[in-house]
Amino acid sequence: METIIEAVQRKYSNKSGQLEFQVVFNDRVGNDFNTLFASLPEHGRNYFAAAVAASFYGRVFPSSSIHIAYSSAALNWLSKAPEGLTVEGSPAWNGGKIHYSGAPDAVARAYEQQFEEDMEMFFRCRAQEIAAGGLILIIMAAVADTHCQHRVAKMLTSIESILIDMVKEGVLSQERVDSFNVPIVFPCVEDIRRLVGKINSFEIVKMEMIKGESAMEGGTETAVMHIRAGLEGTLTNHFGNEIVEQVFVRAMQHQQKLHFAQINTSTTGVFAVIKRN
Repeated sequence: METIIEAVQRKYSNKSGQLEFQVVFNDRVGNDFNTLFASLPEHGRNYFAAAVAASFYGRVFPSSSIHIAYSSAALNWLSKAPEGLTVEGSPAWNGGKIHYSGAPDAVARAYEQQFEEDMEMFFRCRAQEIAAGGLILIIMAAVADTHCQHRVAKMLTSIESILIDMVKEGVLSQERVDSFNVPIVFPCVEDIRRLVGKINSFEIVKMEMIKGESAMEGGTETAVMHIRAGLEGTLTNHFGNEIVEQVFVRAMQHQQKLHFAQINTSTTGVFAVIKRN
């Protein structure tokens, strides 16, 4: 937020009057907002701070009240797991798996449909909240085309294999695994471009692939720590603390059997600047 504010200040440095900034943080209701506010600098902060606890797949702010919205690594998460994945006999039945990676085509299509619905809802809500000429800045994990698999998807395959091992050992029931699917997608750039284009209220100012060194380049142990940071809450909600602790202990013990070593290179995503008409 400080970087964005500094950029705005530079742009309008020759304008008369002192600009004031209001930053409103948004996250789900379960987020620890006390820790968020405790982490903000007490002195020298050049903005007022507030927070709204709500899903961004609905309205969050008053009409035309936002000038710059910033979303980082959030739009990959769906509003819910797609329908039919846990219904045995459904075309999208995803038994024995926790994601669309390596799953039947019908499962991948169910994820794609949910992503389209969620993105349309996201942009329709933002169209009401963002003032004319305002911007949405988005960073999200993405792939170059539909034939690519994102490295995080490989991590999910690794976690899946651990859960299946626990089922075979009698630690977990097959039903608990069958009823769980991670609600996350890794779209290709053209899909994102197409979905933004469906909403007439916005135009894409800039969109480019970004490639950077992975935060997991410290080795497979670091990779396990990062996947835990990203997935622990979702896994715990379904399986409970004890099972999740076992999952990541096993991940540390059997790194060589898993896919973590294959993801220790670079990450891929998309950066987009989208303007409200």
